[in-house]
Amino acid sequence: MSKLTKTQIAIEVLKANASRSLVDVIPLIMSQCELSEKNAYACYRLRVKADSSLALTGAKSVKAPIKSVAVAKAKVIKTKEVKAESLLPDSELAKIKAANLARLKAVSAKTKQYNQVARPEGPGVESFDSDEARDEVAGLIESLDSFKAPKFLSKDQLKALV
Repeated sequence: MSKLTKTQIAIEVLKANASRSLVDVIPLIMSQCELSEKNAYACYRLRVKADSSLALTGAKSVKAPIKSVAVAKAKVIKTKEVKAESLLPDSELAKIKAANLARLKAVSAKTKQYNQVARPEGPGVESFDSDEARDEVAGLIESLDSFKAPKFLSKDQLKALV
């Protein structure tokens, strides 16, 4: 006799208890498959997802609570609201406001400087002519032998190169 897997055991439990509720069947899956409550519920969901005929038809076949935790109510302690103005003297408060305003102005001044923007009205380079520069680069390229290449190679020329 071969040993049954946990999946096969869970399927047999679900088939045998098809008319019962989920709350009643989960403990049976837990005990026979040696699973925790959370894993037993996950096993049920996977089996039903794979074969919808295994879904329980019991009156209360809704999700069973995995753990029931009692939540204690915390006591609300009311405190007085204290404003910052009442803690600091007026002179210190004025100094802090002035320092914050100065810092804000410095940050906004930095963002208004567009350092990374190309401007066409910039001064450029003295005595620079773009046409002369293009002609000079074209002349340099033509003077180099490495840039001269034939348009077509014969088979013998290709074998000689390779």
